[in-house]
Amino acid sequence: MRSKIFNIYSIFLSLILFCTHESLAKERLDRAERLQHKINYRFQNPTYIDQVFSHPGVCPENKLPFGRLEFRGDATLNFAITQSLLEAFPQQGEGWLTTTRAEIVSNENNARIAEQLQLLTFCTINPAHNISGEGLKKIKADTCEALIGAIYEDGGQKSAEKFILTYWKVPGTSVQKPTPVAAASSKSAGSDASKKLDDYRRIHGLPVHEYKYLTEQAPFQVQLYYGTKAFTDVFSGDTKSAAKKLAAERAVQILLENNFLEQCRGKSTATILTLLHHLSSKPAAQAPQLGAQPKAVTSSSASTGSVILASLPSVISHKKSKGSLPELCQKLHLGTPAYVLLSGPAATEKAATVTITGFGSHKASGEKAQKLAAQQMYHKMTGQTVGLKKAKEALLRVCQERKLGVPQYAATNGEYKAKVNVGSYTQEAISSKSQKHAEQLAAKKLYDTLRPRLS
Repeated sequence: MRSKIFNIYSIFLSLILFCTHESLAKERLDRAERLQHKINYRFQNPTYIDQVFSHPGVCPENKLPFGRLEFRGDATLNFAITQSLLEAFPQQGEGWLTTTRAEIVSNENNARIAEQLQLLTFCTINPAHNISGEGLKKIKADTCEALIGAIYEDGGQKSAEKFILTYWKVPGTSVQKPTPVAAASSKSAGSDASKKLDDYRRIHGLPVHEYKYLTEQAPFQVQLYYGTKAFTDVFSGDTKSAAKKLAAERAVQILLENNFLEQCRGKSTATILTLLHHLSSKPAAQAPQLGAQPKAVTSSSASTGSVILASLPSVISHKKSKGSLPELCQKLHLGTPAYVLLSGPAATEKAATVTITGFGSHKASGEKAQKLAAQQMYHKMTGQTVGLKKAKEALLRVCQERKLGVPQYAATNGEYKAKVNVGSYTQEAISSKSQKHAEQLAAKKLYDTLRPRLS
């Protein structure tokens, strides 16, 4: 009798387990189908989907496969965005590229995309974990990267890049597609002009703008500046935010009217700032009323020539010359300046001399020539050795103790010679510091030569 009851119980238990297994299997298939439809990618190996939704914060036992996918996804995302930025902005420097990429691939942005794709609806979070706030944001961002990693492992680099460029907003590219999110209300889309201007700054590499308030009580008056120069007229509002919104709307309008965002593509920040300053000096176009009557900021009596000359200083430092020279050449219809490195040092040719008044000189060659010269001079003076990193500091200390004066360093070779030319004009310069420094010196010479032609 007991045997029969046990057999019946076993059969019943097996049926429950079978039904549960079937239900879970059906749920997994349904989840996989919904995900693949949403991201427009079909996995050849669906087991990757289970690994994507096994964040260790939710499923501690699945830490290894998830971590490896997240690692792969992070690297793939950075590579894809890097490639897109380099192609879209061939003339932007490392600093701007690094900052822009960091904003695009940030945890905050990844978490936002995870929300757009509703990724956490595809995994079960145990309510006992009570995950919220930054913890929940981290899970969303990590899951997003793991999904990229899974697509890469399943379909390769091209499939992963296609997915990335569909959802990550890369400035200056035409590969993007609209993200599957509900459209924002017309009220919020039309009212946040300051956010739109901030987006333009980030995406197109515009310099940072500033709002300057002219009054401290209502009606508040505000003006938008780029650098030290006003970009908009003065706008008034009952609140600071209302006045700021009007100034931002006008700035966006000016940029769009002059097709400025396309003109500044690929240019350096310094060049863009110069072009913005010139744009702000143009007479205001007849534009629809934006909600407040602007005051004239500057007199319009100045001639066009004097405005151009005022925007181009007569005396300029070599550091600012490369930023101002393109605008000057544009005004003279000469085209864009081109820089050529005529000669530069080979690594084996670098050398430096250290001279100490009353003691003599010493020359050394190598990659860190000045430090080597200091190290060898220190040994010559004291008979002791010193590390390369501390050599110059140690030598200075010895010279001060012996009242010999400050050591003087000079490059004996390894100089950079650069040339800048535009139209029929050419200038050359030599620097022992760097190619950039040589180009700046050459640009300053050319600027000083060309500017009098505007008078």
